[in-house]
Amino acid sequence: MDLASYNRIEQGHSSALLDTLIRIADAIDVPLAHLVEEPRSAP
Repeated sequence: MDLASYNRIEQGHSSALLDTLIRIADAIDVPLAHLVEEPRSAP
């Protein structure tokens, strides 16, 4: 994946396909769920 595509996804200007999300998760060594889960709100 080129840097421009990654930047568009990161900034919310583009949506990633599932296979792209899997590759990003693998590259940064985190479970896919960490990329797609909703943040928890503080009590």
